Amino acid sequence: MLTARQFCCALCHQLVQICSCCDHGNIYCSNQCAAIARKNSVRQANKRYQNTRRGKSLHAQRQRRYKQQQHDRLNGQNEKMTDHGSENIPALVSLSSEQEKTEVINEATNIVDKTYCHFCGRECANLLRIDFLQTSAVKKTVSNFSWAQGP
Repeated sequence: MLTARQFCCALCHQLVQICSCCDHGNIYCSNQCAAIARKNSVRQANKRYQNTRRGKSLHAQRQRRYKQQQHDRLNGQNEKMTDHGSENIPALVSLSSEQEKTEVINEATNIVDKTYCHFCGRECANLLRIDFLQTSAVKKTVSNFSWAQGP
């Protein structure tokens, strides 16, 4: 039976079990969480760059070009170049029946005696690791050095 590792998703903090076949040092529970974390990381890097002297200069040049293009497009009309965002934002409402709610509650309260991989769905051993699998490391030897050889 496959061994599994249990970890907490670095973004949404969901507990996840992953089998040794699927485990490649994962820290996110899904591709969606990984994509969101990547987007946040890129946004932070852009913000750090924007605070440098070169970043500020290039941003100012880009803004001047954009405003000139907008001015040319509007044929001299004097309008503000700010984004007002969306006016009509649809409300996201999740309505589920009482039966669906009770099924979810029952699933959450049931004691599960089998462990399955979150990624591939294979059954795993019930004993879970909390650390990564150790990979084979190249061991350095000192047998070829002249000082290591005796008389």
